Amino acid sequence: DDYYQFAYELHKANKISDAITYYLETIKLDNKNIDAYINLSQAYRQNKSYKEAFDIIKKAQLIAPDNEQVKRQYALIEKECTAINYDTASNAFDSGDYNKAIEEYKKINPPTSDSYLGIAASYQALNNITQAIDYYKKAMELNPKNADIPFYIASLYSNNNDLENAKIYTELSLKINPSHKQAKELHTYISAKEEENLITDAIKLYDSQKYSESAAILTGLIKNNTTNASVYYYRALCHDALNQIENAVADYKNTLKYAPDMVIVYYSLGVDYDSLKNYKTAKEYYKKYTEAVVEDNDYKKYAQSRIDEIK
Repeated sequence: DDYYQFAYELHKANKISDAITYYLETIKLDNKNIDAYINLSQAYRQNKSYKEAFDIIKKAQLIAPDNEQVKRQYALIEKECTAINYDTASNAFDSGDYNKAIEEYKKINPPTSDSYLGIAASYQALNNITQAIDYYKKAMELNPKNADIPFYIASLYSNNNDLENAKIYTELSLKINPSHKQAKELHTYISAKEEENLITDAIKLYDSQKYSESAAILTGLIKNNTTNASVYYYRALCHDALNQIENAVADYKNTLKYAPDMVIVYYSLGVDYDSLKNYKTAKEYYKKYTEAVVEDNDYKKYAQSRIDEIK
């Protein structure tokens, strides 16, 4: 009691360092003196030794978990320590010391969505994408209504060319906030990229003379209401290779619908109508091709010869 009283008097006199010394002596003699813990914690706080202040009040909480003064002091110091960690972490991030930022964000206990976001952004800046995604997901668990977080995850997956997961998280972002502009733009990009990849696969199959398989992929794209002229064009080539001339003609016409400047299609239509013995229409398309093409290539020579032959 004498140590505690002396420490208390020193504390009142604003002799903080001396007060801390005697509060510590008090606790050594009586490790259940809750007032000593509370006052020591406050003295550390006044001395801006926030870690020590928090450590001491945590010990007091273990001894007297129902003590209202302990609860209040714990909440106060926890809030201050968290704010300091945030500031330190933020400053470290801004100065490019991302490892230091991670270290400071990880000190925030219990972790928050914001602290996890800070860690994720730091890992992202270090190009550690796996860890960045992991911490963005942790942040999302704590704040599932924030549409930005799944968008961040989707962006990382997209940059990593993992379109399947990118699409999942983009759609999750849009489910939370259908008006999320960046998520909308990313979703459009992913859909276009998926279509591009499928077209590439279809072309490879076509080049390998797997015409039916190639056409099947392109048909799947068309069912999704594509307006991509290339899809119709390559399916027309597959139809031609399979001797499905009427189907090829329909696809060539759709090609022109979405890409009217794709003049090679005039030639292809001329050839197909020629095969169907619709010579009048074939001649019309041959003429369109020869009028549109300046250079004197083999296709133009053949088209002109058919124009001259067809009566």
